[in-house]
Amino acid sequence: MIKTLVTIMGISAFSSSSVPILKKYSEINLQNYNQNEIVDLGTIQLNKINLNIFQYFKKDNTINQENLFKIILSEEQKINQNNREKLILILKDFIKNQKDWSFIEFPTTYPMEGTSNDYPISVLYSGTGNFSGILSFDITLSNVDKTSKTDINDAFKNKNLKNLDDSGFKNKNEYIWQKIIELNPDSNVNLSDVEIIEINYNYSIIRANTNSSFKGIVKFTYNTIFNYKTSISATAEASSYSAIKRDENSEQTSIEFNLGKDIAQKNYSKITYKLTGNNWDNENDKNEFNYESDCGITDKDKTNYNLKSIDLSLEKDSVVLANRVYKKTNEMETWVILDWEWKNNTIEIKITAKAFAFAHWYNAYYAKASVNAILDNIEIV
Repeated sequence: MIKTLVTIMGISAFSSSSVPILKKYSEINLQNYNQNEIVDLGTIQLNKINLNIFQYFKKDNTINQENLFKIILSEEQKINQNNREKLILILKDFIKNQKDWSFIEFPTTYPMEGTSNDYPISVLYSGTGNFSGILSFDITLSNVDKTSKTDINDAFKNKNLKNLDDSGFKNKNEYIWQKIIELNPDSNVNLSDVEIIEINYNYSIIRANTNSSFKGIVKFTYNTIFNYKTSISATAEASSYSAIKRDENSEQTSIEFNLGKDIAQKNYSKITYKLTGNNWDNENDKNEFNYESDCGITDKDKTNYNLKSIDLSLEKDSVVLANRVYKKTNEMETWVILDWEWKNNTIEIKITAKAFAFAHWYNAYYAKASVNAILDNIEIV
């Protein structure tokens, strides 16, 4: 998890951590420096340093930007002998007149524990004192716990939690921790030692608290099982001698994602299925649906079932999977329609079968049509 910096610009009061720095550098008498000279900040060339910020984190995992800048200047002057007096002068003025200095570029995030990142820093002086321009340089910030602690990754033998039930994610933190302890009964890690920083449908990440005897992060993997009907079906039949006849039936299944719709769409892209069944009318042979074929619509009497999956990124959609039409003296038509829609954190999937028949009065032969559709092997992938 990336930790966020807290910016408090324009505060002239000193925190407890800035007092020693102020005292230390206020006592330095810059004998060899003309303090009436205007320092052009843009001409100061600084060596790149690597600063370990782990020890400066507060209990809420933040660092005040002003205090961090003072620490950076303090460290810079130690290795930049050619600019040491200028850096001390900048530091003294920054401590006394923070309102005259503005951060243009400054770290807004920290590296994860055990890693390091490079950052550009640019600070503008807008006061009326002995400075002008912008001080710019690069720095490497590392976040390394150098105390003697156990790597939390070594505290758990079993990091594959196998199969979890989505219904357990209604109380996600408690559920994940319960499963971790069930498979790691010999671990001496307590819940108070860690923070669960990320939970998905296939993994969770846990980070050791800084005040615990552990350090680092550990990743647990698993497979999530969802409870829903994996097969739905619908049938319809219409028969006519001299009037219009219609029939329509449907069945629905719903899948709830207890980690929420956003996490579901992040972890899964679609829902697949297999369409089987048939449609028939009394002027044509029975047509069997074949989910392994992309037949398309070649003429009015053929079936369209090209769609093989439901796109989870779509809020809702309605698709005709099969449509057979006969229109001559009599008229017959059948449909298979697939609908899906997100409702909060649940996706609803419905299959509908529709049949239509009409026999003209001057034709003694009846009109009949039927359709039977099964949506099977419904699976989240």
